[in-house]
Amino acid sequence: MSKVSIITACSPDAVQFLHDALRSIETSFLPAGWRLEWVLQEDGPVPTVDSDLLSHPAIKYQVNGSSLGTATTRNLALARANGDMLVALDADDMLADGGLLAMLRALNREPMAAWAVGNHSQLFPDGKIAMQEPLLEAGIYKPGEVVKKWVEFGRAPFRSSLACMRTGPVWRIGGWPALGRLDDAALIYALSIHYCGLVLPEYTLIYRRWSGQKTAQDWSENLKDISRAFTLRWLEAMGSDFDC
Repeated sequence: MSKVSIITACSPDAVQFLHDALRSIETSFLPAGWRLEWVLQEDGPVPTVDSDLLSHPAIKYQVNGSSLGTATTRNLALARANGDMLVALDADDMLADGGLLAMLRALNREPMAAWAVGNHSQLFPDGKIAMQEPLLEAGIYKPGEVVKKWVEFGRAPFRSSLACMRTGPVWRIGGWPALGRLDDAALIYALSIHYCGLVLPEYTLIYRRWSGQKTAQDWSENLKDISRAFTLRWLEAMGSDFDC
């Protein structure tokens, strides 16, 4: 039986949203012959996650023992994951109905593709939901094409905080780079210069907007610029010596 590992790095201030994330996981369908685990890694010195949530049979929980940052926390979760596929889900976000099923089915149909992303909607504090228009057409993208679009648009061509990835290529890249911002995007871009990937028409993610999220902080934009510059140099140095 195949397995998908949902990887979540959780900071103490985002613990309040974990029950919503769990409900979205519980209501997600899987292809026949698949099962899932939720590898939850808390970024902090002591546990703050509700004990009733941790009793869920699908959850594999661990606390860092120190505040190490999102990327390192994701990699610690990766070390405990046993899935054939990985899905990175932020603690404050949710899977959209049918999103997980769509990504897994798409990668099953395209064995040479290493990653898949879909469209997303945004959930605002007042409960309103805005559907985001995709920047890229749905389809299969060859190595290098996504990064060219990123540079051309001057912005991310898709929401990379939810992606479904084959586990082997993620290990081969080295997991999430230790960036203060954009570590999820940098990993997908690194995969995309070495492997084919899929952009799906389905909505796969509900992205939560709230005042405490990292991207809403005053210091975040400068950190984003530095992380973007790092990612571009990293990708250039890495080259593109793989193919579909």
